[in-house]
Amino acid sequence: MKITLSLKYPDLESVRRIIKSEVHAYIDAITVLSSLQDYLRNVGIDSHIEKRLMKKNGEPKKPDLLILSGNYIIVDHKYTESENEKTLISILEKMREYDSAFMFNNGKTSSKEINPEVVMLTPERSVRHFRGLLDCPITWGYSLDSEIAIKQMIGAVKDSRVSSLFSPDLTCTVAEEISKYKFFISHPPLSYTSCEIYHALWTLSPSYQFFAPEFEVKYDDILDVFNTSFPPWICHEARQLNITRLNDALDFLQKIGWIKWFKAEKLVIVYRKKGRLIADLLSYLIDCHVKIEHEKAVIRFEKEIKKQEQLQKPVAQKKLADFA
Repeated sequence: MKITLSLKYPDLESVRRIIKSEVHAYIDAITVLSSLQDYLRNVGIDSHIEKRLMKKNGEPKKPDLLILSGNYIIVDHKYTESENEKTLISILEKMREYDSAFMFNNGKTSSKEINPEVVMLTPERSVRHFRGLLDCPITWGYSLDSEIAIKQMIGAVKDSRVSSLFSPDLTCTVAEEISKYKFFISHPPLSYTSCEIYHALWTLSPSYQFFAPEFEVKYDDILDVFNTSFPPWICHEARQLNITRLNDALDFLQKIGWIKWFKAEKLVIVYRKKGRLIADLLSYLIDCHVKIEHEKAVIRFEKEIKKQEQLQKPVAQKKLADFA
């Protein structure tokens, strides 16, 4: 039987859309969630970002935001630019993982069972794609400009204190600390991390090497600066969490020729003429990342083609003598 090749050659623009969407999602999450938490704090409502919860069945979860009002509300950020129904249904399936009883511990000796309301937080322009899908949770749509406007667009929370904040929108300013805090526990896109690390490298440029074509930075100094980019709710575990992230970013910057990293010596050489004059550094690094990921996808595609071609080769007929 002949096997029909169903593989599709990797599309460069598809890779670009995926990586750009991941970067936008991460930036939006930091801005919207941090600002919303700051707003809730100012109106006297406690909340936790990425607080570890245990389902009653023992499964751990880290919702993006847990609001502690009259009731408990889990808000999870789901960024999408896709209209594909399969993709949207997959997002809803992930949201349904929060439709459960949880054990909540707020630093006390004993935990209590909670049954939180579940809210999906997504860009306002994306909400229309979810309308009509079965079992769609309460959905808040946000728009992000000089201010953040959040609307209850599908359903509404029952908690009267939180619901009263929408009149009809919940509007909050962008939190001041956003410029300082760059990361969450959830893993950031490589191009985003690399951009932040590259900025950090230049803050560590020694004054006595100002006119040199390159300058040296100690690895531990980069790690110290890197760790200050994490908000207070995760700073106690930032060093353990993010050595891998830092190393991946340095590998990436070395691959595109902007630095030289001597791992054994814990030393990084930064080339002054590389990258410094690029106006939109993040967009450039996204393009570099896209190119690398596309090349990897092409290699995987070619390997799979060869594998399937091998399966299509006819098996040689055995001679009668082989059975003698």
